[in-house]
Amino acid sequence: MNRIPEYLMDLCNSYLGEHAWELFVRSLCLADANLNGLSNLGVPSDIEKVLIYKVGPIEHTKRWLFSPVPALSYYKPIDIIRNYKEGEVILRTVLMRMP
Repeated sequence: MNRIPEYLMDLCNSYLGEHAWELFVRSLCLADANLNGLSNLGVPSDIEKVLIYKVGPIEHTKRWLFSPVPALSYYKPIDIIRNYKEGEVILRTVLMRMP
């Protein structure tokens, strides 16, 4: 795994923790429909559920994963997950901040 860039480290450091993430995931009305569409990409199931809830159908979610995201310093979310051990924490932080 690569070392996380300094400007993404702020996101990692501002993560509210596992308990906050679990409460956040439970607070959303998440259905199990359309899941496992991202597992072959290496996206954890909890993040997949939140992405589908926040971004939309699987096609939209895949497009978001492969697009540069301003909140991630224009990194692609899929690259964050694949290349940094802190990738899941960074994505969780961004997802919890999304309206």
